[in-house]
Amino acid sequence: MGVYQNAMTPKQLKFVDGVTRGLSPTKAADYAGYREPARRSWVMMRESRIILEIQKRRASRFNGDLAQTAISTIEHLIEDPQTPPATRFNAARYVLEVAGHRAGDNSDDMQEKQIETMNMFDLAKAITSGMSALNELASGLEGTHIIDGEVIEAKYIEHSDDEDEDLDLNDMLS
Repeated sequence: MGVYQNAMTPKQLKFVDGVTRGLSPTKAADYAGYREPARRSWVMMRESRIILEIQKRRASRFNGDLAQTAISTIEHLIEDPQTPPATRFNAARYVLEVAGHRAGDNSDDMQEKQIETMNMFDLAKAITSGMSALNELASGLEGTHIIDGEVIEAKYIEHSDDEDEDLDLNDMLS
């Protein structure tokens, strides 16, 4: 009796598990016990059955526990009085948009304007809104982060318009 050709080895399954849980492919291959993780991960990430299994497992996680965690996180952001008002507003707006609700009575407000059709007031409003969102995001990112296996220390730098010096990205990341 023959072996089912699409069956994966225990190492391949462990590799898929590692990638699905957020490890880089090379780290997942190392986790799975491969001797040459960089080479093996490169080969495995080109195998359709492995890619399909990773996609299937990610979809299962996204539609299961992670979806519930995301919903709980958004609920917490909206209900927690310690959450900055702009964050609470954006979380509430996101929930309404996902549910198919849009704010505004005017049909022109229902669709985002193309930049080419904006007047000076609209452009200034968009820039101000974007800068506020970026400042809020930047202040919330302060601390130590691991990105692609590298430890990065991010610090928020207050910057006013009247400062002559330009901010350098290297000033914000060390």
